[in-house]
Amino acid sequence: MSIDLEKYAGKYYEIYKQNAFYAFGCEASTAEYKVIPEGLSVLNICYSKDGTGQMYTIKQVELRALRDIRGIATPTDVNGEYDLLFETGQSGLYKIFYTDYVYSMVGDLRTNYMTIISKIPYPPQKKINELLLMAQEFGFKLK
Repeated sequence: MSIDLEKYAGKYYEIYKQNAFYAFGCEASTAEYKVIPEGLSVLNICYSKDGTGQMYTIKQVELRALRDIRGIATPTDVNGEYDLLFETGQSGLYKIFYTDYVYSMVGDLRTNYMTIISKIPYPPQKKINELLLMAQEFGFKLK
């Protein structure tokens, strides 16, 4: 899959996650990607009711940023795969399994880490179900 990073970049809302270390204790998360010479800059923000930062309202519930994590995703030799290094020193594979530039599925089959993100904050349940089925077809074991 050939990825157009300019089209891929932007702010996404997490609509499903599993085994995402940065999202422990989060009630919602966002991810923002910007194109940089090395590939993509990554900013993940975790929101909770107990957070103290920027406010985010989801389904009439006010949340505040609990923490954020920044990183850089550098392309590998495999199209759609990136080496992701966070400022905390944590690293991993960031593979784009699917994108239509509105909805994306990224993850690592080795660790069963997977997240489905959307540029639309509240996507239709039908679309979420389609993406979850697709995730299983890629080999993810859903929790």
